[in-house]
This record gives sequence, C-alpha cells and structure tokens, in this order.
Amino acid sequence: MVRAKTAGKKADSNGKQLGSEQLGGKQLKGKQLESKEGPAQASVGQASRPLSRMQRLMSQAAQHKADMAAARQAKGRQQQKQAFFKRTRTGQPLMRYRVEKILQALQS
Repeated sequence: MVRAKTAGKKADSNGKQLGSEQLGGKQLKGKQLESKEGPAQASVGQASRPLSRMQRLMSQAAQHKADMAAARQAKGRQQQKQAFFKRTRTGQPLMRYRVEKILQALQS
C-alpha cells in the first residue's frame, strides 16, 4: 500500500488525513502548535491588547494571595522541621513530633 504525501497534513497508516482531535488536541496554525487546553496565543501580525486596570488589579491580587499562601506553608514547614529535630536532655529525639508527622501522613 502506498501512502499519499499531503502538504502539511498528517496521515494514518491507511492514508487517511487525521483531524485535529486525532492529533492529540493540537491544531496547526502556521508554524505554531496550539493546545486546546491553554489560552490562545496571538497569531503572527496581531498585537495583543493591554490588560485593563481591573484585570491587572485582579491578577495582582491573585498573585499576592498565592504568595501569601506559599509563605504560610513555608513557615509551617520550618516550624515543623524545628520541632522534628528537638531532643531530650539525654539526646534522644522527642517522639511526640515524630508520631504527629506519621499520623498526618496516614490521614492524608
């Protein structure tokens, strides 16, 4: 069986041209491949519009909220690490914090 070559199109083993869904959800746009899941990229020659003030403020607020959540998580991990390394007078590790960590791991 001879496969026909097509300009810029992909073909399966039977020589049929594949649609965009059969190519893994990607579409050909000039030289760019664009995924259906991600936001659409501006095509060559098109200028993207600047964000409005409200959109810019909303994105800044979302970024600030994400940064604060990451900082809280980092602080909690640091405190847990310090508690994990606590020792008794004789140098033995405190089992209280180790048991709490094991319980948290089992519950999640």
